[in-house]
Amino acid sequence: MEHQIKSLEANKGKLAVLAAAAAMSYFFLGLSAARAIIGISIFWILPAYILMSSLNLKDEEKLALSFFAGIVIIPSLVYWLAFVLPFRASIYVVTGSLLAVGVYLTLRRKKEEDAKTQQN
Repeated sequence: MEHQIKSLEANKGKLAVLAAAAAMSYFFLGLSAARAIIGISIFWILPAYILMSSLNLKDEEKLALSFFAGIVIIPSLVYWLAFVLPFRASIYVVTGSLLAVGVYLTLRRKKEEDAKTQQN
C-alpha cells in the first residue's frame, strides 16, 4: 500500500509539470502550442516512458531517457514505416506497438518479481 501511495504522489508531480508546461505554452503561444505539448507527451514520451519502466531505473532516469528516446526513436520508426503505410497510420501503429511492448515488459517483470517473492 505504501508503494502505491509513493507512486501516486510521483505521478501527481509529473502531471503537474505537464500541466504547467501546457499552461505556459498556452499563455505565450496559444492553444495550438498547448495541444502540441500534450500531444508530444502522449505520443512520444509516454510510450518510451512505459518501455523504460520495465528497466530497473529511477523515475528521473526513466523520464530523461524517455524524453530523448521519444525524440529520436519514435520519429525515426514513424518515418521508415511511412514508406509502407500512410503517415498518419504509421504514427498510430508505432505508438500502439511501443505502448504494447512497454506494458508487456512491465507485466512480465512484475510477474517475475511476484514469483521470486512467493519462493522466498
